[in-house]
Amino acid sequence: MYLTAAELLDVEPRRLLMVACHPDDLAAAADAGLRTAYLPRPLEWGPDAAPVPTPTDVDLVAADVPDLARVPATNG
Repeated sequence: MYLTAAELLDVEPRRLLMVACHPDDLAAAADAGLRTAYLPRPLEWGPDAAPVPTPTDVDLVAADVPDLARVPATNG
């Protein structure tokens, strides 16, 4: 399913960025060849849930969407 966007847009998977707060989704996207960005959502699992550790195997980590928008684009 991660490659559908690449196919529809007719681009190589490495030209797409999967942004998610779920490390499992990011790992699957990376396995499919997409670049990945972790965007934490502290209340994703409710106010009493333990925080999700920031994954270390992603291309980018951003605090929020505006922070992600400030990351310089790279050709890759």
